[in-house]
Amino acid sequence: MASQSLEAFQSGAIFSLIDNKGKEIGQIEQQSRVGLVGYGKVIQGTSPSVIKAGVLLRERVRGIPSNLTLKLGLDEALGAEKAKAETAIKTVNRMEIVPIAQRGELHYLLGRVTEEDWRQFQQQSISNPPPVGAVGLFTAGREPVIGSFGRVGESIEEAIQQRLRSQLKSLLAGRILRTLIAGESSALKVTTTIKSIDGKGASSIVPSRGNQESQIPSPIENFAQSIQFKPGTDIQIQIQNNEERNLYISAVLIDSSGNLIVLFPRDWDAPEDAALVAAGNLIAILQPNDSFQFRLRGPSGTLEVLVLASVKPLRSALKGLQNIARSRNLGRGSPLGLADDEPVAMVDSLLGDLNEMARAGVDIIPKGVQAVDNTQLAALSALIQVAE
Repeated sequence: MASQSLEAFQSGAIFSLIDNKGKEIGQIEQQSRVGLVGYGKVIQGTSPSVIKAGVLLRERVRGIPSNLTLKLGLDEALGAEKAKAETAIKTVNRMEIVPIAQRGELHYLLGRVTEEDWRQFQQQSISNPPPVGAVGLFTAGREPVIGSFGRVGESIEEAIQQRLRSQLKSLLAGRILRTLIAGESSALKVTTTIKSIDGKGASSIVPSRGNQESQIPSPIENFAQSIQFKPGTDIQIQIQNNEERNLYISAVLIDSSGNLIVLFPRDWDAPEDAALVAAGNLIAILQPNDSFQFRLRGPSGTLEVLVLASVKPLRSALKGLQNIARSRNLGRGSPLGLADDEPVAMVDSLLGDLNEMARAGVDIIPKGVQAVDNTQLAALSALIQVAE
């Protein structure tokens, strides 16, 4: 289970009981979770005799809460500004203030750069560090979030309401998207490869569980979920449909600032048709002669590519993206960057599509969660590290 997905395991998830041949022999519905310990009940129709110590569980349906939030901590260095910051954050939907002491639950910290931060930035060789006194976001490990810091002297209210609001919503959408990551549990046979467009240097390949169980050959022996490139490198993303049926493919880039950019499909006149990848086919996102190139820029940072492969089209999400593209007069071949309320709206539409898909195939899914059936969706994540 990916750590980014843990928030999706509260209640409503369904696990298959697996025998030593990998065959499903029963099911359990999760009721609650405390840390890494889950509690559930045997689903009707499962024989009590199969419930034995040592029997393996495999995720079948993920139950994603419909009210996931972005959890923010307010840095102690804000002092008297903390109250103003909390009031301003409450105006941004689905933001949650979490005490600093609960650091394990925090997604980001809001604060001002201190002189101690500045010394740490220099020791860590962070490129173009924000100035002392600037308001912005830090990771839970206190690394500055690129693009989140403003000018010295900016008020905390101005920073949140006028400058950070859109970025916070993009970061929230990214967090929700990451709850879908389930390459290690999806039965679909899909592989994502990240490489330089000129073919030089290393490549990273991320397979779903279905590939590994089928022992589908790979061009490299060791699978990896992150790969390092230098600034200026042109990147290509290859997605292989190893199924004996067509799949619908989407690819989203989350950059170092949390911005969401739809890389595939890119035909906004007919996005559903463009997302269809025939059985056994490979698509290469960004060819050498494309009008748009995926070129890595400095400074150092981390980008994430999320690939979604489903057995049915994600109609609502694609329709929403098509409307956004048309409002901007984007034509075929152009990637689509999302801003303001668009990232969260897109993710909500996507979860609605997946929930409808799951409930059409599984009768026992409880109400109150957005279900994701791992026999119908593969969600793979690959990290790209930009290093000077």
